[in-house]
This record gives sequence, structure tokens and C-alpha cells, in this order.
Amino acid sequence: MRTDTDPRLIKALRDLGDTYGPLGVALAAADLTDVGVLITILSGEPTEPVEQSPPSLVDDISAVLNRHSAENASNTPDFILAQFLMGSLNAFEQASIHREQWYGKRLSIGGVVTDLTLEDGPS
Repeated sequence: MRTDTDPRLIKALRDLGDTYGPLGVALAAADLTDVGVLITILSGEPTEPVEQSPPSLVDDISAVLNRHSAENASNTPDFILAQFLMGSLNAFEQASIHREQWYGKRLSIGGVVTDLTLEDGPS
């Protein structure tokens, strides 16, 4: 990941921008992941560093779907499929909670079963 702001790099990218426009700069700077550096290059003005948050689960799922071209069969964009899968996961979680409430048992990873009435304390 390049985050340096070497003046020669900035000048080279600005020259590229003068010749090929912003798209040329974006293509040439594809290995730059620091948004602040890219904004500096495109605008010519220094900016405050932009803090990037880590990708979310839906972003990761979308990237995996895209990497495996899993969206091709349904002709549905990967981010829509990722949101659908997250919705399915949330629906399953709610169904699991309702199942535990119905049986009065809390299930956990590893097969430990506890009685919900004991966890709640005296009524």
C-alpha cells in the first residue's frame, strides 16, 4: 500500500491528468489506497488524512461473490446478492431466537443447552 506523497509522483500524476483527464489519473494511481493522497493529486490541494474503516461483512461477501463470478447465473449485481445473504442470515438468527423461546432452551455453540427460565431468575 503506497501512502507517500512524493512530489515527483504527484507531478507525474498531474501531468497524466492534464493529458488523459481524471480517469487517466485514477487508472495510473490504482495502486494508491490512501484517499487523501488521491484527492491531493486530483485537486491539487492538500487534504487532511481520510480514515478508512475496515470492510464490513457485506463488503467482504460482495467481494467473494465477485471474485468467483457467482452473480453471473442470476445476472444480479454482487452487492445486491450480498445484501440478500445478510438478510437471510438475519432472518435465520431471528428464527433461532424464536425457536429457543418456544422450547424455553438457549442453545449455544458446542451443544450446551441451558434452561431459559433458570437464566431469567425468579419470577
